[in-house]
Amino acid sequence: MNSTRIVSFISLILIVVISVAGVALAEERLVPKIENFIILVDHSGSMFLTNQGATPTKAKQAKDILSAMNRRIPELGYVGAIQIFPPSKTLIGPEKYNRNSFGGAIENLQEKGKIFGNQTPLGRGIVDLVEVLKDMPPGKTAIIIFSDGEENLDIEALQAQETLGAERREINFHTVSFADKKEGRTVLEEMSRVSDGISFGQ
Repeated sequence: MNSTRIVSFISLILIVVISVAGVALAEERLVPKIENFIILVDHSGSMFLTNQGATPTKAKQAKDILSAMNRRIPELGYVGAIQIFPPSKTLIGPEKYNRNSFGGAIENLQEKGKIFGNQTPLGRGIVDLVEVLKDMPPGKTAIIIFSDGEENLDIEALQAQETLGAERREINFHTVSFADKKEGRTVLEEMSRVSDGISFGQ
């Protein structure tokens, strides 16, 4: 499957994860599947490498998938946010999802960046989401992580996930994997599995 088809395939599945619980036939409208979503994007050094020698960088691929997804998500009133790490920084939200404003935040995602010395505190990136969640209304929340799963600094990702889940129970983790190592792929798949989420791999 070529890169364009991968982008389209993953973005369409993510739309289902976020948006569509079904159609209320009597009212003839889409019903939101969730109340909130957070997109967490890994900007550590390994994401600015190419995947097994292919171009573009993993970070560029993540940005392309998000752009494609944003063009298709219906505006159904859920609250969203986009956060990057490291360091943890909120690019937009939490606020009511608007295609134009979220599209602007996605355009600001880096495609190239520092590689050496830019380690991956994946767990810390997850724990720091607690501040974003505090400003979101109650209800089901999808956390979608774009990463290659290469954690090598601070708290482990699965431990961080458990900590965050204790703070807010109605959370599902979904992961978009750019892993080119078995360890990273396993971490991301397990994070989705234990929270009844979905893991997408390229």
